[in-house]
Amino acid sequence: MLAIVTDDWNTLICSGTPSTVMEKIDIESYSLVTHNYFPDPMNSEQLVLSYANSVEIIHGVEQGGQDNKLLLLGTNMIGQIELLSWDDRVSTLVQESQWIKALCLVLQFYEELRQSKVIITPSVKRLAGRMEELIIEYAGCALKDIKTDNDLYLVGSIAMDYCVSTQQMNLLFGQIFTQMKEAGGREIFLQLLESYILFNRVNTIPTEVMEMLIDFLVSKQRAVEAEKVILHLSWEQFNLDQLVKVCRQNQFFVALCYINNEVFEEFATPALDMFYTFIQPNEQSFSTLKEMEIVQQKSFLLLLYFHVVLNEKSFPWKRPLERPTKAKQQIISVLFDKPREYVLLRHLFSVSLQCTLDIIKIIFDDPYLFSLSTSFKSLHSTTNNSSSTSNTSELSTMVLFLFYFICFVSVLKDLLSNAQFAVMKSAKWAMKLSGNVSSEDSTSIGNRDQSNENQSFKPTGANSSYEPDPSLATPTRQDMFNVLVELLQSGDTLVVGKDKVFNFFFFYKSERDRKEISGK
Repeated sequence: MLAIVTDDWNTLICSGTPSTVMEKIDIESYSLVTHNYFPDPMNSEQLVLSYANSVEIIHGVEQGGQDNKLLLLGTNMIGQIELLSWDDRVSTLVQESQWIKALCLVLQFYEELRQSKVIITPSVKRLAGRMEELIIEYAGCALKDIKTDNDLYLVGSIAMDYCVSTQQMNLLFGQIFTQMKEAGGREIFLQLLESYILFNRVNTIPTEVMEMLIDFLVSKQRAVEAEKVILHLSWEQFNLDQLVKVCRQNQFFVALCYINNEVFEEFATPALDMFYTFIQPNEQSFSTLKEMEIVQQKSFLLLLYFHVVLNEKSFPWKRPLERPTKAKQQIISVLFDKPREYVLLRHLFSVSLQCTLDIIKIIFDDPYLFSLSTSFKSLHSTTNNSSSTSNTSELSTMVLFLFYFICFVSVLKDLLSNAQFAVMKSAKWAMKLSGNVSSEDSTSIGNRDQSNENQSFKPTGANSSYEPDPSLATPTRQDMFNVLVELLQSGDTLVVGKDKVFNFFFFYKSERDRKEISGK
């Protein structure tokens, strides 16, 4: 404890390490005894007033049962001021029914105690042992006089902030929650809890409270907030089977990705759930424009999921994957699912051909995915000239179809002029895969592919393992490319109908001839 007398006749009572001003006391009326012993360091001709021996602190609150006192020696009197401990100050405020100030003082005490700024004394131990009792007593007194929901909201806010700040979570979800429910404040408590979770002040809650909060938000048509709550909570404490069931019932795709990616290292399951449970049933039955927009939104979300995982990140937090090659193998098994007739891949083509091809390009460019395939052959090298010519011609024809389809999508969106660069870039990439390049380019590409196969790549993540999973069959690039071309050539309405293709061919030819004739 330290007492500092200022020039304006105030005494600052300081405590802690470093010293914190606890209170300011006006002592002008005491007319303290002074003497001029010390010269002013700023002006040696003047003397500084000194209050030495005029102010004295008597310590005794912890020894002999006496209180700490501040003695002031004045010209006409001797003043005595009692110095209260932390516990005494809180008790005084509680006796005066100043609960808000008392609880704020406890929070200040807890923060300084946590930072080791408070010396551990018997009074400090007493107050530390009363922290739980104080908030229970406040809640009991305040909830008796509740008149409106605003009053209930105020009490709940104070109690929750107090418990969260002092890390008394068992008390919050125990007696405090029980008192709030008995007073009719269950929904208000859940509303307050949602904010604390989304701002990362609370990341662990009991399972029954989590289910109660999710049901409450869904019942209020706030499914987006309910999914965010799951994403901000730590999954270690939950019954994962029950949590997955809740996510599937409410179509929480992002939350399913979070659980499967972070907990089970499973990347195919959330994609299958998204398409076969959330998208396909709605796609076959939607009757309004809004329902169609919902299907489109979910489809683009699925495309985003594939893009993030194929870039070796978990979804949605984009943390580096420990086994990125295995994750990519699972994604390939979902996209190139022959038993299901590639229905998911065909759907993605119908949603966005360009975005789907971008995803396929990431797969084709991966240097680790195809290391298990001993029979893999570069698409740019063949065993003999005759087979090379035949394969090049056949693949070139298929790639030309691919190029036409990309252009067709751009024309339908009235963005042909703006998207021409992207279209040509995609067509150039596809033609390189098919071998439709000059002999000089073919040689350089073949050399590049050979160097990629022989090069030892370093993982981007410190703990990443790029070893493929031998239990997962991975098709070759050639097999996947053949599937792509076959799907794009088909008359399936999920991709592009043949009648639309023929119409586009005539349009494309007339446009080309017109530009040649006009000299453009």
